[in-house]
Amino acid sequence: MNILFTTDGNYLRHIYECIQSFLRFPVEDGYHIYIFHSDCDQKKMDDFKSKIGNRAVIDFIYIDPTLFSEFPENKRYPKLIYYRIFAAQFLPEHLDRILYLDGDIVVINSLEELYDTDFEDDYFCACTHVGKVMKKINQVRLGIKEDNDYYNSGILLMNLEKLRKEQDTAEVLQYAIEKRQSLMLPDQDVITALYGNQIKSIDTLKYNINDRILLMHNAKVENEKIDVNWVRKNSVIIHYFGRNKPWNKNYIGKLDIFYKELKQELDPGTEPLEKNARETGVDGTEKPVFPIPHKVEQIGRMIEQKQQKVIKDTLLSDEFLDSFNSNNEPFRRMMTYYRCAIMEVETKFKVLNEEYSLQYDRNPIENIKSRVKSMDSLLRKIRTKDLSLSLDAIEENIRDIAGIRVICSFQDDVYMLADALLRQDDIYLIEVKDYIKNPKPSGYRSLHLIIEIPIFLQEEKRNMKVEVQIRTLSMDCWASLEHKLRYKKNLSEEQMHLLAMELGECAEISASLDQRMQAIKKKII
Repeated sequence: MNILFTTDGNYLRHIYECIQSFLRFPVEDGYHIYIFHSDCDQKKMDDFKSKIGNRAVIDFIYIDPTLFSEFPENKRYPKLIYYRIFAAQFLPEHLDRILYLDGDIVVINSLEELYDTDFEDDYFCACTHVGKVMKKINQVRLGIKEDNDYYNSGILLMNLEKLRKEQDTAEVLQYAIEKRQSLMLPDQDVITALYGNQIKSIDTLKYNINDRILLMHNAKVENEKIDVNWVRKNSVIIHYFGRNKPWNKNYIGKLDIFYKELKQELDPGTEPLEKNARETGVDGTEKPVFPIPHKVEQIGRMIEQKQQKVIKDTLLSDEFLDSFNSNNEPFRRMMTYYRCAIMEVETKFKVLNEEYSLQYDRNPIENIKSRVKSMDSLLRKIRTKDLSLSLDAIEENIRDIAGIRVICSFQDDVYMLADALLRQDDIYLIEVKDYIKNPKPSGYRSLHLIIEIPIFLQEEKRNMKVEVQIRTLSMDCWASLEHKLRYKKNLSEEQMHLLAMELGECAEISASLDQRMQAIKKKII
């Protein structure tokens, strides 16, 4: 069985884990594994082969990265993602088919049925991983006229014989350059757009399942609900695509159990599996473990009693009330200073907007919003940071008591306004967090600045900290929806996960739209 990976030197560990997962299911002719790379040194390759041993044949194939110098890339998707598209050109000519796998995969059953799938004269066999709405959006985004599915490129069974005869490499490059501004997941965008009508769809639940797909399936009323035990019996490939990786601490979902089991097999000294995942019954079958109902009620009552005691002993104590009353007047004065700081910063942005209007006949700022933290919010932050109730501790350690949000038309305006603000000699930059270039895992994008600005009072000058957020209209719209979802209490955990994943996709689309609008503006100018 021929298996293909593409990697850089840093990702070899996960490819090793993926290989180990399918070596648990021997095949008659054995495994021949090909690895495309551009930066693995000889020692890395030798060490990798020695770890696999004689259980599989490993061939590293060097790909000259200059061959792809004209292809678009970004920090998350380097040029090596395109190598798989041209696999037929780089692999030995005697191969007629190969199964490409991403490194973030765990195989839990035999690959043989998938590998032997009849191509029926198609180029690839692959799975879709999006719903009807995202399918339509991708068709518009990529200029696809046919009603084709959008395919995930992490699992591709390749018809090498047909690709060698018919694939037009110049067509791929031309499309990638023309659609540079529209490409979000470049390799699978190209594969879907150019070859979507020559891809045979295979069962996603069987060959490309992850927690997001599991949630999407179970969210549909007409579908029979499936769980981890169903996946264990019926699925073959667990694909942890996207940012939700099982080796990260912030993993959301249930299917990381298969990665943890694999890690335990490879290294029995790793952290044991959660005890509430499964246990083996007398008859040898696995069953989920749930707490006994009356024990749950007992624990609930104990927790409630403990909470009441904490409230009485702390929040209602004489010490707390005395401290709160003695600090009330200074606290109100401090919050007034923060409101004054907001007025200073807001004025600076309004002046910049007017100046830009005079020079360029347009206003970069669409809207300005400001706020000072509420008492409730501030107390929660004091508790989270474990601070004393002194004003000095609050001012020193909480930097976003005063906040101002500036909404712009274009992404370039974000950086232009930030630069103009920071060049003013009475502004001191404390910290910058660029969530536009480095989005949060949720998809959140915005430029955050913590600045210090002086306010002039009757008898003194005070330097106050202000958090400044600058973002585009589309970023602000997305952030507003994400904020509402976070505080929505009437949704199930499953619905929350599903909507969070949908918002993640929307964030990528929003970023792509910002880039395209920016490009159109430049052309007009």
